[in-house]
Amino acid sequence: MNEQFEDRFGLTTLEPGQVTQNGTLFTFEMLIAYLSNPSFTRIQKLQQIERVKENFAMCVRQPGLLQRTPVSNEYDSMDNLTPVLAFSALFDNGKFARQMLEHGENTSYMKFYFGGQPKYFWNNQNPGQFCFHSWYHRSPGFISFLKLCAGKTPSLWDILCIIIMQFVMGVISYKSTDSWKLPYTAWFLLVRKGTLWRALYKVWVAFLKIGYKRGMKDVYAIYYQNPNHPIHKLTSEAFQYKRELI
Repeated sequence: MNEQFEDRFGLTTLEPGQVTQNGTLFTFEMLIAYLSNPSFTRIQKLQQIERVKENFAMCVRQPGLLQRTPVSNEYDSMDNLTPVLAFSALFDNGKFARQMLEHGENTSYMKFYFGGQPKYFWNNQNPGQFCFHSWYHRSPGFISFLKLCAGKTPSLWDILCIIIMQFVMGVISYKSTDSWKLPYTAWFLLVRKGTLWRALYKVWVAFLKIGYKRGMKDVYAIYYQNPNHPIHKLTSEAFQYKRELI
């Protein structure tokens, strides 16, 4: 989308020439801004979607297991995975999300004394080995979002967990831009899952604008500090839901 602010793998960075460990998140944020901008044609948007699909595919270590970059050995994070899952549900028919869910369901660790057995961990350093950092089951909202992206029908518990996930950080840490960036990427998918989610998104945007008058433009102005970063020109205060995605 802008080669100056991309690493050698085509993932978006904060600064030119920078190596980032959050490239999948930044790339999807840029894609949301790009797809929501009316100045681009349908063909241009489709080209960007295919490009991002190739960028994300390079980060797949094995089916259902992602790493931060094609060469990174750092533990991945839910911050990076959430936008990839949303992208998968929107543009890959949920293929990666289903693979990730299957990987998590087939991992398990020794039983604790009280009988519990941890599942749902994605250790990209040592696949199959338990690691607390990669044990995303500690976040019920993330697991519920993963199931939704994989095409599972959400239970009432899943819906509640996702709602809490989308709003809790804004309540706990309102001034932190991180509290708004990640939920924003999830909303891009959620609004396409029914009227309930679209209504909740409007509430979330109203809540956002209490402290950030220009919405995501202000959030990104703080986070992407380089004034020449293309996200500042492309993004709006908050994307507007349209039935046609492209």
